[in-house]
Amino acid sequence: MQTSKIRRMKRPMQTHKSQFPYFELLISLLDQGNPIIENAFERNVHWGYWPVPARATLTVENFAAAAENLSQKVYTAGNVRNGQIVLDVGCGFGGVIASMNENFSGIQLAGAQYRKKSIAAGYAIRA
Repeated sequence: MQTSKIRRMKRPMQTHKSQFPYFELLISLLDQGNPIIENAFERNVHWGYWPVPARATLTVENFAAAAENLSQKVYTAGNVRNGQIVLDVGCGFGGVIASMNENFSGIQLAGAQYRKKSIAAGYAIRA
């Protein structure tokens, strides 16, 4: 896995017509095969949670770990338990669902996402 630091991305051009330029930019970079973006946003569209932000190293691995930390915070706050049925509305690429699938048993999971491109990207990541 690459240990390069993630550089700030330029803001999308003002002529961009999407209501979700962040998603468009992220999906575009994934489509281009950007290895840093692929590893940092392996299965999540959220940036993440750092328990001690001052200790963030800003490496690809650190961003991926922070994204997993945030996924776990989300389903812990939702009191998710084994054997439950869970619907993740706004699931993005399905990273929170994937994390729940890895950490719980007998759980039934479904995701709903507004943007078709996000759904397609989620499937492509898991292929």
